[in-house]
Amino acid sequence: MAFPHYYQLEARDCGPTCLRMIAASYGKKYTLAELKEFCGVTRLGVSLQDIIDGAGRLGFETLPLQFPIEKIVEIPLPAILFWRQEHYVVLYKIKQTRKNTFYYISDPSFGKICLSQEVFAKQWTGKESTGVALLLETTDAFYKKEPVPYRKWESLSKFGQLFRNIVQGDKKRSLLALILICIAMVCTWFFPGIFRKMIDEGVQGRNMHIVFSLLIAQVVVFSSKVIADSISTILLMQINFRVSVQFLVNYLQKLIRLPLKIFDTKINADLMLRMDDSDRIQSFLTHHSLELTLSFVNLVIFSVMLYLYNASSFYMFLGISSMSILWTILFLDRRKMLDYSRFSVAAETRNNIYELITEMPEIKINNAHTNKINQWEKLQRKLNTINLRSLYLNYYQLVGANFFNKIKDILITAFCAWLVIHNHMTLGVMMTISFILGQLNSPIDNLINTIRGLQDARLSFDRLEEIQRLKDEHVGKSKILPSPPAKAITIQNLSFKYEGSFNPLVLHDINITIPVGKITAIVGASGSGKTTLLKLLLAIYDPTVGDIYLDNHQLRTLEPDVWRIMCGVVLQNGYIYSGTYAENIALADEKPDMEKVMKAAALACIDEFIEKLPLGYHTQIGKTGIDISGGQKQRILIARAIYRNPGFIFLDEATSNLDANNERKIMNNLHQFFAGKTVVIIAHRLSTVKNADQIIVLEQGRIVESGDHDSLVQLKDKYFHLVKNQLELGA
Repeated sequence: MAFPHYYQLEARDCGPTCLRMIAASYGKKYTLAELKEFCGVTRLGVSLQDIIDGAGRLGFETLPLQFPIEKIVEIPLPAILFWRQEHYVVLYKIKQTRKNTFYYISDPSFGKICLSQEVFAKQWTGKESTGVALLLETTDAFYKKEPVPYRKWESLSKFGQLFRNIVQGDKKRSLLALILICIAMVCTWFFPGIFRKMIDEGVQGRNMHIVFSLLIAQVVVFSSKVIADSISTILLMQINFRVSVQFLVNYLQKLIRLPLKIFDTKINADLMLRMDDSDRIQSFLTHHSLELTLSFVNLVIFSVMLYLYNASSFYMFLGISSMSILWTILFLDRRKMLDYSRFSVAAETRNNIYELITEMPEIKINNAHTNKINQWEKLQRKLNTINLRSLYLNYYQLVGANFFNKIKDILITAFCAWLVIHNHMTLGVMMTISFILGQLNSPIDNLINTIRGLQDARLSFDRLEEIQRLKDEHVGKSKILPSPPAKAITIQNLSFKYEGSFNPLVLHDINITIPVGKITAIVGASGSGKTTLLKLLLAIYDPTVGDIYLDNHQLRTLEPDVWRIMCGVVLQNGYIYSGTYAENIALADEKPDMEKVMKAAALACIDEFIEKLPLGYHTQIGKTGIDISGGQKQRILIARAIYRNPGFIFLDEATSNLDANNERKIMNNLHQFFAGKTVVIIAHRLSTVKNADQIIVLEQGRIVESGDHDSLVQLKDKYFHLVKNQLELGA
């Protein structure tokens, strides 16, 4: 039995994909999404330890080894090899001959390859004398564990259902387009008969009446076809645009429903390129599927006509056309490999150019433009090489198909000419067969294009399916919080680490009670875990160990939106969107409540600046508007957080870019606004936290002190040393 091969979907999927191949070789078919979850894939990919952990969860016993190439023939196969010091592949077979030893590799990014010992050694060990391999052995647990049921076409059927729903939503237009297409198609079926009669009975019989009558009939049929084609094309374009928009909306809605931790493990460009994949599937469903149906009908009808006119010509057509289709199929695996490679490199290239453009000031002040452009150029050359190989492949595929089509036309025409010369066929039949061959070429070309379109759609479907199969943020969670927390937010025995075995624990055994209606401040040096703790309180992540409770309700059991809608938040890296001041402050509202917008702006002390502008709150800001300072950005974010008058407010360094005077004004306003609300503040400045009811001091992810400002200053310990320079307390 052939060793199963799978391609990686993204540049950093090689480790889980290797596990997928090995599990499949033992009869267990896991999805890549499931294995990526087992291995804890991050933007950095996976380490060998991550693969070991993932293999252990599958039920494999593993043994990582480093040894010289001479010993590799002794290891059990299949095994995972660390390849070129940056990649993982599967070695599944070794073949020894008298002259050489050949190594069979299944490379997730390239496909199956056979390498000689010299090439293999260079790729595996490089300049070292040894290479790294991971040996895997199945256990009883492996055979007892069953993969998550995988319905191969479930996601594709969802796309199909979405397409049907859109079409059914515009039944009249869709039905009219279909009827007109059928009329245009049926019109073409009359042409061969008209053409034969005009040649044999009109031209050959020298009867102008017949010729004239048939010409009029031909004009009528042709005009009907043109009118039907034109109207149906316009209708299909309108339907196509609706489908295209709805497909993208469906994809974006899926992204929004995903847990935020997913975006920590994905490169943004990867997610953006999948929008192109959505277009591919939509194009296949709207164009290729209809073309395939119509081409099949035309192929059957005109093939029957050809058979009735001359069976030998039909068999010649069938044989050579089959060769043309087989020629196209021969290139599919290679096209598949190039498409996967193109996606991975295109994501890196797009991400690189996005950073180059958006972070131009940073590049200029560090004189890094030469280095950054060289990095982009290197990636672009790599992408161009893949694109060029893909163009060559398509060219060879097209040249071969055209060659077979021309040979077919020439041979059949020559055969028919021989029959006419020997009085076995009339000239009219010969000309009609030539016309039919022209009509048959189009369905054959469409069939070949559909085969390629189906492959493209399938590749795109694989990548989109990975996203579609990810669990939504709200799955299995309660939509109801009977009432807002009335007593406290309680953190019990909480520890947390980010994905990836190389990431240590960020928070250790945290126990905090945050009283409702009070202000709690969290302080500590940079990297102590303050922002991470805030994100856990907002249900952006779930604790690795321990839990967070809203009164008696476990936070991880609630739909995050149920909790977040009660909260106003300012994060360190808050974003200003392209739009007006009003739209940015009332971010969740389609139509901002201007009274609330102005009140929030006044509390954030940015109202005077906005109102001096010619367009006031309707002034454009963000990427498509005027530049704003860091302090103005923070004041807009503060206004956004308090716009909805939430009962729970979380501020992460919300005033770090403000001068002391503006900070004092804003904090005075906010302290009045905070009355009766539950507030959690992360800050370095003493002026921001000194009035808090409770101050928590974090150091290296642990709570080292807690209390109010006065009691902590009297201790003259951690908190005292954090703020003594600001207060000039001295030792």
